[in-house]
Amino acid sequence: MHFSKKKMRRIKKIPIFNVLIIGAGYIGAFNDYPNSENILTHAHAFTIHKGFNLVGFVDKDIEKAKKAANIWSTSYFKTIEGAFKKFKIDVVCVAVPDDVHYPILMEILDYPFKFVFIEKPITKTLSEAKIIIEKYTSKKIPSAVNYSRRFVPEFLTIKSKILNGDYGNFLGGVGYYTKGLIHNGSHLLDLLRFLIGDVKEATPIQKEYDFYQDDPSISAVLKFGEKKVVFIQTLNFRIYDIFEIDLFFEKSRFRLIDSGNIIEEYCVRNNPVLKRYKNLVKILEHKTLLNKAIYHATQNIYDFLVDGKEIYCTLKDGYDVLKLCLELKNKS
Repeated sequence: MHFSKKKMRRIKKIPIFNVLIIGAGYIGAFNDYPNSENILTHAHAFTIHKGFNLVGFVDKDIEKAKKAANIWSTSYFKTIEGAFKKFKIDVVCVAVPDDVHYPILMEILDYPFKFVFIEKPITKTLSEAKIIIEKYTSKKIPSAVNYSRRFVPEFLTIKSKILNGDYGNFLGGVGYYTKGLIHNGSHLLDLLRFLIGDVKEATPIQKEYDFYQDDPSISAVLKFGEKKVVFIQTLNFRIYDIFEIDLFFEKSRFRLIDSGNIIEEYCVRNNPVLKRYKNLVKILEHKTLLNKAIYHATQNIYDFLVDGKEIYCTLKDGYDVLKLCLELKNKS
């Protein structure tokens, strides 16, 4: 039987990679369900993507692993060894609590796999993070860190526009967050670094403990260059939650509100009354795909595995933002 080249392309099977999730918690399994509109878990993202096959969950709490497996129609294991004995695993997701990232990342090095996807932060300390980077680099195991907003298409578009000079030179800005510098503020710092560039100097102003006792929320001044300052302000999570960024450029301004679910864009216009003045006028407001950020992360991983495309948040990115957080914490 003869098929045309066009027909052959249509019936060609796409590569499928086996995925193991270590950690049957909220981000791993329980923030949503298979029929949810939002995609808020590793399980949902990897089961809905046609290029991945979720082989199961590992958790020391076997009942949690079993519950997760029932929801997502897959297997469960008490040990990593048990999972690797049963399946050939290509991608490992590390979705365990922060303080066990390091031992889990070290343990899985004993097994063969192609890629590791790590919940932030990489580790609790810089010394541990350095070891992880050295080990994974030496074994040539690529990785991504889940600073989720980096994978959202609208934020990638904004970054491209900034790099292209569409907004003009960066002037300054402000950001707001709650729930601890490392736990949640690191998302804010990472997004600022992603959009604007490296922080040249960071000075803490005040701190409070509104979420974790070992992770204060810290207000600070961040310098990205001469006369290019972003103020980050922490508020108390016990009153309400917030995550916003307001950035100003020569030709434009944009605000990320509702945790980044909504973007407002402004342009410079002549004041219709006071002719000598110019104002910022809102020209656009639209929703982002933040509610499906983790799916876009899996797509980025798939594009890397199949076509070698750039990973949007690497181990080095995760290390750099952890270093900045700990610098602020040590100074405060």
